[in-house]
Amino acid sequence: MKRRGLFTMFVALVLVAILVTFLVAFQVRINERALVFTFGKVSRPITKPGLYLKWPYPIQTVRRYDTRVNVFEAKPQESYTDDGKNVTLAVTVGWSIDDPRGFYESLQTESKAREQLETLVGSETNSAIGRHTFGQFVSTDEKKLAFENIESEIQKAIATTAEERYGIRMDFVRITQLGLPEKVTERVFARMKAERERIAKKYRSEGKSEADKIRADADRQKEVLLSTAEAQATRLRGQGEAAAAKAYQVFKANEELAVFLRKLDAVRKLKDRLTIVLDTRSPPWDLFKGDLEKVIHRARPQPPKPAAANPKPRGN
Repeated sequence: MKRRGLFTMFVALVLVAILVTFLVAFQVRINERALVFTFGKVSRPITKPGLYLKWPYPIQTVRRYDTRVNVFEAKPQESYTDDGKNVTLAVTVGWSIDDPRGFYESLQTESKAREQLETLVGSETNSAIGRHTFGQFVSTDEKKLAFENIESEIQKAIATTAEERYGIRMDFVRITQLGLPEKVTERVFARMKAERERIAKKYRSEGKSEADKIRADADRQKEVLLSTAEAQATRLRGQGEAAAAKAYQVFKANEELAVFLRKLDAVRKLKDRLTIVLDTRSPPWDLFKGDLEKVIHRARPQPPKPAAANPKPRGN
């Protein structure tokens, strides 16, 4: 019984300690900012995560704010550009609570923050449209477009006011929609079509010029190669004729040898191409005439030689 009583007392002390800790301590997470109120008035802001102490309720209370990025798309704003063209622009804004005290004292809730930012974003968007020309919003040349500059201008203009008045940090501003009146759209498309046709015509002209240049260079190289080949052929032909002239001088000294060599050359060229049965009396096959007759003579059956007479035996 005594041990059971001690255990019950220990459990009670633990519960009391947990309750006291819950009443006098609180935690701020890494994605939070907090305000400590003393008798309903802000006594201290907390901007870093961790475990903190406070007086128990009703002396002190804690209010937490989520610091993660909130995203909303503002209503499209219609205005005139610097050169008098009508443009409708919509932007998406990302914001978060940076100063919990300033946010509480000026807005208190996120719904009121969105209302104030809606007005602020609309005003700055109209101002940004009026500072830029129509060609910086719509153009066939990407280098002329200024979306990044416009976004940066709107963000900087909003960020200063939002931070000073509301304790809000502007994380990003992005242009998400660009609209044009129907008449302006038709003119824009017509201008874009004309611009594309001009660019296409330019590319076709450059391509034709390049093709002519390549064709002329190929013709020039062809002429060079042909003239080089013709010169080399002429040189080789001259060398061949000179060699032939020397050979003819040799053959002229021995015409029978020349004819014999030409016949051999003809046989050499024809021997692997076809099989022909010809009379050895026709050149160049008459070369084999003597050898063929010898072969035929050896192939003919020879008459048997007469047997020698038996010698008479000598008498004693």
